[in-house]
Amino acid sequence: MLAKTFKGFAGAAMTSVLILGISNPAFSKTRNEYMTEVVSGCSANASSCGALIEAAMAEIIEAGGSFGSIAGFVGRLTKQATKAAVKAGGSVEAIGSIAVAATNSVEAVKEAAGDANITTGLNSAVMGIAASTASAMNSLAEAGTITPAQAATATATAISAAAAAAPTKAAAKTLSSVASAAASGSVSMSSVSSAASGAASAVESAAAPSGGSPTQAASPG
Repeated sequence: MLAKTFKGFAGAAMTSVLILGISNPAFSKTRNEYMTEVVSGCSANASSCGALIEAAMAEIIEAGGSFGSIAGFVGRLTKQATKAAVKAGGSVEAIGSIAVAATNSVEAVKEAAGDANITTGLNSAVMGIAASTASAMNSLAEAGTITPAQAATATATAISAAAAAAPTKAAAKTLSSVASAAASGSVSMSSVSSAASGAASAVESAAAPSGGSPTQAASPG
């Protein structure tokens, strides 16, 4: 009993250390380093992935810089973190929490940017969140981890939230259409995933100028 208790405590402590390590300003990193650390954390514990993303993005946003570039990074980070969580046997709840954390981060970037025009980066982020979530839910359904109905419901919820965070009516409309298709139950999850991926691909090239390089430093030093 004591051994089980200690094991549970140790696991929780490791997750806390990972989150604190990301959120503490003393741990300033480049975005590639943030990417590596978050993906590693997601691979080790899929259920902590959302918290790791939100903590990393909070520090990056606080450090400042090009908010268009930061917005674009949200989508890239979400994609890699979601893939890692799926490989780690992530649940529908874990993937859902990643989508929530990423969408919250998009809203935080919008607030920090103020009146700056970062529409391209924000579009890239919300489309990336939708595509990553739909792909992950489809993978879980195909693996038999969750039912297609569960995948469709969770996908519709996540993409609807991303649509609400979209910076333009056009992007919101596109995402809402994908969410509606998932919610209808009459469209296969593979088709929903393809539609979300297609929407993300459509903005990818346009996002490149403001999305910036993923190797750009998040903070000086």
